[in-house]
Amino acid sequence: MAEELIANAPLEQYTDATDMDRASIAADIAETAKRGFAYVDGQFEAGVAAIAIPVRPDQAEPAAIGVSGDVSRFQDPAARQHIIDTLRECAKVVAGLL
Repeated sequence: MAEELIANAPLEQYTDATDMDRASIAADIAETAKRGFAYVDGQFEAGVAAIAIPVRPDQAEPAAIGVSGDVSRFQDPAARQHIIDTLRECAKVVAGLL
């Protein structure tokens, strides 16, 4: 099903960093699922990065919580990991409320 969605989805280039290769997009989706969070760096808006964590990945209704900001705030690996850890804690709280 995911392959069909990727194959048929319209692609729009928002910035020079937007991935327009369907095989690369599929690989990124697989990696995102494996690591448990999504990360973008300028793909939708130049100079903006974002991280998102699933709230209830095992449920039929998808939900996520995330943060975005200037790419410079996400470059330090320790800061990025702190953001990921904080989002995971927030996701647990939000999941308990849903």
